[in-house]
Amino acid sequence: MKKALLAALALVVLGVGGYFGLSVWSKEKARGEVEKIFASLRDSGTQASHGEIAFDLPNRALSVADITITAADGSSTVKIARLTADGLAPPSGARITADSVTLHGVQVHTRSADGETTYETPLVEIAGYSGPAAFILPPVAATSAATLRATLQHFAAMRADRIRLPHATARVQFAAVAATPRTPGTDARSLNVDYGAFLAENIGQGRIAHVSLDRIGVHGQSGSQSASQGFVGTLEQIEITAVDTAPLLALTQTQPQGQPAPSGYMPLYGRASAGSYSLTQDGGATLMVSDLLAEGVALDPGLLNLAQIDALSALSQPGHPLSTEESARLIALTSDVLKGVGFSSISMSNASLSAASGKLELANLTMTGYAAGKLERMRIDGLINHGADASVIALGNATLNGLSLVAMMDLAPKTASEGTDPSADSVLALFHVLDGFEFADLTVPQPELGGTFSVGRFAVSWDQFIGALPTRFKLQAREITGPITEADGAPFNLLVAAGMTSASLSFKLDMGYDQGTQAIVIGPASAQVDDAFSLSLDARLTHIPPTAFENGTTALGAMDQAALGPVKLVLVNLGAAELALRAYVDLTNGDIEQMRAALITAVQEQAHDLSADFPNAERIGAALVQFLKTPKTLTLTLTPTGDVKLVDLVQDDDPLATARQLSLDLVAGP
Repeated sequence: MKKALLAALALVVLGVGGYFGLSVWSKEKARGEVEKIFASLRDSGTQASHGEIAFDLPNRALSVADITITAADGSSTVKIARLTADGLAPPSGARITADSVTLHGVQVHTRSADGETTYETPLVEIAGYSGPAAFILPPVAATSAATLRATLQHFAAMRADRIRLPHATARVQFAAVAATPRTPGTDARSLNVDYGAFLAENIGQGRIAHVSLDRIGVHGQSGSQSASQGFVGTLEQIEITAVDTAPLLALTQTQPQGQPAPSGYMPLYGRASAGSYSLTQDGGATLMVSDLLAEGVALDPGLLNLAQIDALSALSQPGHPLSTEESARLIALTSDVLKGVGFSSISMSNASLSAASGKLELANLTMTGYAAGKLERMRIDGLINHGADASVIALGNATLNGLSLVAMMDLAPKTASEGTDPSADSVLALFHVLDGFEFADLTVPQPELGGTFSVGRFAVSWDQFIGALPTRFKLQAREITGPITEADGAPFNLLVAAGMTSASLSFKLDMGYDQGTQAIVIGPASAQVDDAFSLSLDARLTHIPPTAFENGTTALGAMDQAALGPVKLVLVNLGAAELALRAYVDLTNGDIEQMRAALITAVQEQAHDLSADFPNAERIGAALVQFLKTPKTLTLTLTPTGDVKLVDLVQDDDPLATARQLSLDLVAGP
């Protein structure tokens, strides 16, 4: 259908441009020149006819009625009730000019294996026209690329002050598709499009300074005849600036053998916006968007061409089962297309999706910095889901950073073949799909627990790759709050015993690799349960070679040689110590101070017993005693006394033997 439409557009340009190549200003000569044009069309196999020809010499006006031009293969037909050109100037330098060109009653009909399409408009007005005196139509058997190239070349050679259409329509009837499990029954898809007032201004050298379209309305049917569903939609207040067709022309070019295609992104348009969009399915969902905006859209002809797009379209047809080779080709072509498109930003705001199951609202979505198949940033704000049961799930904002669609496409066939049991390499490859994500102000009702789950902020990121794995990793979560029960275990059962029904948790982890010292530095890392305690950790793992980050196998191998470096752990009591003592007292019906004294005595005795093997045991015991008396801060420092392998520590079942490999220090403080 695309090729047929392009051929039809070429015929329109021929029908408009060719009539202006009149070198003799008389009615007879004008008629003869028009006849020559139609004769040349017929000689090329095209069916071409016209009605009355009129030429008004004083007003320099040409009029041709009842024009019909049909491609030799019958794939496209152009009908123009009347063409008039006013203010014609004598041809100069193989170019002609006219004050205005008007086409009345224009109809373009195309037919292809995909279906049939008919475009109609009562009027096309072109002001201040200047263009080539002749137009060379590609052969009937020309490819879609050749047809589009000829049309764009003619467009680049013409100029006009403005082109205006008061309104237009398009009717599309899609061809029937054979029944498949995905598309059962005869296809009943159809589409009707109504275009409002169209205006293009300052056209020249393949560029359009400004395009506006009042409205596009669509309605039609989707699905099979047995399950056909109607839909209706509108797109209003469309504005496009700085349009440049040069990138499209470059896509159609065939480079001589050995000569590289032009590379680099070429701007397609500067800014495109729409005031509102809506789409409603009969008895189904309604989608509404208040504002749409795209800026800096560009194409790279060095990465993308029309042949790739045609091949991708052919492989993407519904109901066409793909072989293994075709599937691989489809993924490769999709990856090429994704790399060949770029944009500065795309955004929409005040969107909603309403259905019987509820309503989804979105305040804003913005995508920025897309190039070479990777999106720098995608952010959503104000996402609210209203359930049919009146429940509300809300998300303040969420951001994806460094989303690589190309990496995702490269990973797709492997993960599909692995199913629910992905390999370690596939899991690690996910690090290359995304640089990180974050979200804030999430609330989810949990009526079965009598409360609400919420997250103040959650963020995770990774970068600085040596191989398959990143060498820097950051994780932060703040104010993760939700209902708690005694079944949640410590420390939450202590909070429940104290009468609390919810708890709030925060944690943070910074981890990086120092290639100079071949060490993984952990810290600052921290965790906090409000009204219970907080922990902070600083640690180092040494003897980590750079090869540990090449892949999963080398990472596991490197861990056998990894050694423990200095470790510092700080515990801050925020109420858990008192809650634990109180819970024990309640369980035993004892006295809290008696319980504290008993614990202090047990610690002192144990420290004395260990002092023979561990000289600083009594110092550690004294710190524990001080913490039991005034539970505030407790700082533990571990320093390896030699080359202490991490795997040996993990596998050692004797805690005293482990302790002998470390120098321990414990300090209680305010």
